[in-house]
Amino acid sequence: GPEVTKTVREAIELGYRHIDCAQAYWNQELVAPALKAVPREDLWVTSKLWRGDYTKDKVPEAIDRCLRELDTPYLDLWLIHWPDRTVPVAETLEAMYKAQQDGKVKSIGLSNCTIRHLQDALKTGVPIVMNQIEHHPYLQQPELFKFCNEHDIAITGYSPLARGKAAKDPLLATI
Repeated sequence: GPEVTKTVREAIELGYRHIDCAQAYWNQELVAPALKAVPREDLWVTSKLWRGDYTKDKVPEAIDRCLRELDTPYLDLWLIHWPDRTVPVAETLEAMYKAQQDGKVKSIGLSNCTIRHLQDALKTGVPIVMNQIEHHPYLQQPELFKFCNEHDIAITGYSPLARGKAAKDPLLATI
């Protein structure tokens, strides 16, 4: 509820500038009012396309709904939330690329993808700029980092404290 709006607004007031959203979080309409705390161009807003909208006929509706919910004219980054072999990644990425060409999305990326998923995505020719993955002291994924680096794909790490486990680790506390 309103706690989401308040928390995101406070984070922006404290200097946070990357706001990470997703269709599957069901809170974009609550995040939207907080985005008005600073000029839009001062924020980096990411959202993620959910599995039920991966087909080419659903992607345009999904981006319009996302922009409406966030009350913003564009996303800085739009990610495919999870790999899904039931819809060819080329179909999804080509529809997302059309949204980018229409000015609704500045950059396209993936989330939760392995090297194999990235290889399939790169075959489409759609520029992939980001792979958002779980990354923390217990999950380093050096081969995935190497692959992304070799293909100019940036990494955004989520769950950097391993869902709280790292904060309780005596060795990490010492470091």
